[in-house]
Amino acid sequence: GVDSTNAEFDVIRAPFYTIDINGRFNVTKSVQIYADIVNLTNQVDFRFYRGIDGAGLVNRTSNYGRTFQIGAVVNF
Repeated sequence: GVDSTNAEFDVIRAPFYTIDINGRFNVTKSVQIYADIVNLTNQVDFRFYRGIDGAGLVNRTSNYGRTFQIGAVVNF
């Protein structure tokens, strides 16, 4: 169960920042193309248990990776 009185079970999330880039280009009045890059620097999300001695045992690691997306928008 959950023990809210025991700090050693607290989960602490390390600072997690991403850099994202996106671009849009109007080909015509009704057609737009786009490209997105999410998490350009490929950052990893870490969470730690505080632990008995404050050692910071890794609880969870989430690696979302770098994501690319391209597409087009057409207005009729």
